[in-house]
Amino acid sequence: MEKSNTTKKIAKNFSWLLLGNIVGGTINFILVVYVARTLGAVVFGLLQFALAFIAYLYMVVDSGLSIFGTRGIAKDPSQVGDYSLNIILMRLTLALFVFFAALLVVWLIPIAFNVRLLFIAVFSLVFYHALRPDWIFQGLEKMQYIAFARILYPVISFLLIVFLVKQAGDLVRVPLIQSACGLIVATLFLIILFKKYVHVKLTDVNVSSWPKYFIQAFPLGASAFLTIIYGNMDMIMLGFMDQPAVVGYYNAAYRIFYILGGIFGLWVATAIPTMSKRIGEDKDGSKMFLDKFTHITLLGIIPITVLIYLASPLVIGFVFGPEYTSAVFGLQVLIWAIIPIAIGSIYGQLILISAGFFKRFFQAVVLGVGANIILNFILIPRFSFIGAAIATILAELIVTIMVMKYSQKVLPIKIGHHFIKPLIIVLAALIGFYVVYFPTAFMSEYPRIFIACGFAFLLCLLSVQLIDGKFLSGFIKELIVKRER
Repeated sequence: MEKSNTTKKIAKNFSWLLLGNIVGGTINFILVVYVARTLGAVVFGLLQFALAFIAYLYMVVDSGLSIFGTRGIAKDPSQVGDYSLNIILMRLTLALFVFFAALLVVWLIPIAFNVRLLFIAVFSLVFYHALRPDWIFQGLEKMQYIAFARILYPVISFLLIVFLVKQAGDLVRVPLIQSACGLIVATLFLIILFKKYVHVKLTDVNVSSWPKYFIQAFPLGASAFLTIIYGNMDMIMLGFMDQPAVVGYYNAAYRIFYILGGIFGLWVATAIPTMSKRIGEDKDGSKMFLDKFTHITLLGIIPITVLIYLASPLVIGFVFGPEYTSAVFGLQVLIWAIIPIAIGSIYGQLILISAGFFKRFFQAVVLGVGANIILNFILIPRFSFIGAAIATILAELIVTIMVMKYSQKVLPIKIGHHFIKPLIIVLAALIGFYVVYFPTAFMSEYPRIFIACGFAFLLCLLSVQLIDGKFLSGFIKELIVKRER
């Protein structure tokens, strides 16, 4: 029954996170469109330029403390008060330091007064980020609150911005409204957290533990920081080494790749608390859990990767338009990086991070970043943005190989046998796709691809049922079975 409850909890938590991201992301997209149209291209570009710096400030404010705290809470829920209070105060202290350091830099740079105000307003967002309790709810496996927060924040922001931002002169109001709404939402969910799940006292504040927390979390923060650089490096190097249009093509392909990677990231996030609890106490149980998690992951991620490869012309054309046709080949290459990312996440996040081997994980990321930079220098001049995509795949393979090597000393698992069934399913899908695609040459390209991909998708579902129906039905039963009272 415990195994059934774990499966139900992961599926439920993933559903909540996915719902929050889809609804919140949709509202944010509509908000961006409204702001872009209201402010105009020049002023909107200035806003985006200022916002480009905030991700790096977030990294400093977090410094890996959120992942560290999530793991600590999941591993020992009795320490939730200690982790929650001290890490929130640490993040607020870092936010104050970052905010005033950024103010000093903005003050020293010779820029127009209104631009200086814009940067100050944007930098105030670090306080919202510092107070966000998402990581605490994740450690407690209460993902519904994360979903509600991710929906409530953009809803309130959207309503106030639509009401208060009417022209280009209202530029500074946008980040100020977002910052104020963020603080309100974060405070609201902190109140819910401390009233319902976490009971803290002033004596729980332990400043002497802060250096220890920071040192332990630092490799995670550094890994996250390098991952951002990793993701941006291709664009930056393409910008210096090729034409602006090429950067646009690669960015279009990368956007689709990023969406799938983000959904998979939510899936992995739901399993981190479970693994953090088990890996130090029950290695056999951890292996059984990872075996099932890996099987389900590869059963989904490999066929989805192939379907996106086949549907790339349709996806790029529908989302970005015919002007971005050149991005199709870029997506068809880049999408294959999802598979090593999936395997690397299982070994890296669910084994190394869950077991507390943060430095090993950091070392693997450093090797991946270094390889990515070197490979970009070699491949971009020869193959343009296709070279950047190949560099991403090879770098991800290097990271995956390293985390697999390191994790074998922590929790040795084998996943080779999990590829057999997904590959059979993929073979059936490919046959189905081309059986429909070639005889329909009389049709225009997009309807032709749509029908062929639809048939391939149906064959995937049928193949899963025929090849792995017993496992799938057992998994579904675990999701719907009632808990014993």
